[in-house]
Amino acid sequence: MHSRIPVRLRKEPLFEAVWEIRFTGTKAGVADLLPGLIFKELSHKYSNIVKLPAANIPDPIVESDPKLKYVPKIRIENANQAVQIGEHAVSLSCRRPYSGWPAFYRYKESRKHHISNWARQGIRSVFTEIYGPDHVGADDRP
Repeated sequence: MHSRIPVRLRKEPLFEAVWEIRFTGTKAGVADLLPGLIFKELSHKYSNIVKLPAANIPDPIVESDPKLKYVPKIRIENANQAVQIGEHAVSLSCRRPYSGWPAFYRYKESRKHHISNWARQGIRSVFTEIYGPDHVGADDRP
């Protein structure tokens, strides 16, 4: 009996994969400066800059409220990938169609060196509900 391990599911259940790195900043205003630096380097890849609602919250309030400390203020995006930047956090996001773990991992690792003083990192995945046999079959394509 020949058994194969699937490389990819026939219907992708992953809606979004997010890698977040949290860091300690010594100066205020990181969320104002970092988007320009990132966009300069990645402007060929990301075509859209979005100011998020948290950008309108005054910095003293953000710094005093632990719930707001890591909230992104700016998002730089293309069709299915985004970089979100806050005062103490940067995240990379890949929405459907998911490029797969090897590509996402290489992308994440290539950006990690840009952040110093990082305190914590984590990966979060958002899945859709899976029902029926159409979602479960294996696909050999990478």
